[in-house]
Amino acid sequence: MVGARIALGIGLATVIILAACGGGIVGQATLAPVPPISLEYDHQAGALIVEADTYGGLMPPPAGRHVPQLSIYGDGFVVLGGEDEQFRVGTDRVVTTGHVSEEELSQLLSFIADSGLFQLEDRYLPSPALPDMPWRDVTVHLLDTSKTVSIYPFDFEDAPEAFWEVYNEVVGVRPSDATVFTPTSGTLIATDLGPIEDLPGGRQSQVAPWDTPLVAIALPDATQGSHLQGEQYSVVEEFLLRYPPGQLFGSQEGRAYQVLLEADLPWEDTQP
Repeated sequence: MVGARIALGIGLATVIILAACGGGIVGQATLAPVPPISLEYDHQAGALIVEADTYGGLMPPPAGRHVPQLSIYGDGFVVLGGEDEQFRVGTDRVVTTGHVSEEELSQLLSFIADSGLFQLEDRYLPSPALPDMPWRDVTVHLLDTSKTVSIYPFDFEDAPEAFWEVYNEVVGVRPSDATVFTPTSGTLIATDLGPIEDLPGGRQSQVAPWDTPLVAIALPDATQGSHLQGEQYSVVEEFLLRYPPGQLFGSQEGRAYQVLLEADLPWEDTQP
C-alpha cells in the first residue's frame, strides 16, 4: 500500500524535517531547519491521525453528514468517503470502513514526513483567488505536533509537489477488510424557511408535501433535531430518497422546510 521509502523505526522513530517560514511567494515555501520530531501517535480508537478531504465550493445542499475522503484513527480504523452517481441521504458520500495494521500506519507516517509535508506552509492559493471553489487538504496529528496543509482551489496547479505526493498516497489507502457502512440511526433536522407563499423565485410550486403519517414525525417537531433509529430511520431515509437533492417540504401549516438527515457515525462516539 505505502511505498517503503524509509525503514520503519521501532519506539520513538524520529525524522529531521524542515519547516516553512512566512514571507514567501504564494505557492512557495522558505525553508529553515527545525528540531527532530517524533512520529509517535495516539493509538487510541477515535484519535484521528491522518485525514485527506476535498470540500466546499458551490455544491448542492448537503444530503447528510459530511464524511472526509479518508480518515485513519489511532487503532488503525479507516473510514473512506467515496464518490459515485447514486443520490443518498444520511451521509454525503458512500462510506466504507476497514483497518490498516500498526506497521502500515507507521509506514504511511514515515512516507508523509519523508515527502516534506511538514516543511510546507499551511495554505497555498493563487492571487487573486477565484471564489466559490472547493478546498483540498491533508491533516496529520502526532503526539508532539499536528500539521494541516490546504490548497485552493482543489486542483491548484502550483501546489507543492510534496502536497500532491502525500494526498495521492493517503487517498490511495485501501484496507483489505473494507466493508460498506450502512447507517441505521441518525438525526432529522428541519429548517423553517417561513410561509410557502413567501418563497422567492417561483419556489412555491417546488415544495413537496411532507407525509407525516408515513414518517411518524412532524416537521415542526424536528427543528431542534429529532433522533431516529431502526425502522423509523429507514422509513425517513426511503421517503427522502424519492426526491431530488435540495427538495423543500411543506408542513400542514403551510410553512416550507429544508430537511437534512444526518446519519450517526459509530466511530465518532469513541473519540477521546
